[in-house]
Amino acid sequence: MEIKGLDGSTFEFQVDDDATVEKVYKYILEKTGLKTGKKLLLTSGCTILDHSRPLLQQVQGGEISFIVQRIGLNDFAKSFCKESLTR
Repeated sequence: MEIKGLDGSTFEFQVDDDATVEKVYKYILEKTGLKTGKKLLLTSGCTILDHSRPLLQQVQGGEISFIVQRIGLNDFAKSFCKESLTR
């Protein structure tokens, strides 16, 4: 499967039947060396990939794109609230 970034970077990723969005996410993190304060948004065919659903059901055209986003204060507050609720 081909993974493309908006920055022009391209990676190949071998996908098996049990591939997850999380595996692809971690693979891209390793390849890009994403810095603190950033997050990835994974898409395929104009649809944001959902971490709770199987990967292959969501991928369109055998291609995944990723966007690097800066984490804003709102994102930080949401993650902090989620973490507090799970304790």
